Amino acid sequence: MTRGEVEERLERFLALIDQQQGLREELLQLKMWGKRATEDAVADRLGRQAEMIEEIERLRNEEMLPILEELAAFISTVKLDGVAS
Repeated sequence: MTRGEVEERLERFLALIDQQQGLREELLQLKMWGKRATEDAVADRLGRQAEMIEEIERLRNEEMLPILEELAAFISTVKLDGVAS
């Protein structure tokens, strides 16, 4: 893996962290109840909450973890190659 490829993956990872953080902030701002909340409104918010949690999980498992695994494998290979026998 070249330096450019490592930088590209790190940039992608940081963008995913930003995306995840945006979802977390939106999740924290989601009001689930109130005096005027109807059952439909609460149901919609619960649905949105479930979607955001699902998307956070997907980002972690399907996009972020593979990048980390790839970088870890690369680092371990470089360290092994660099060790004198």
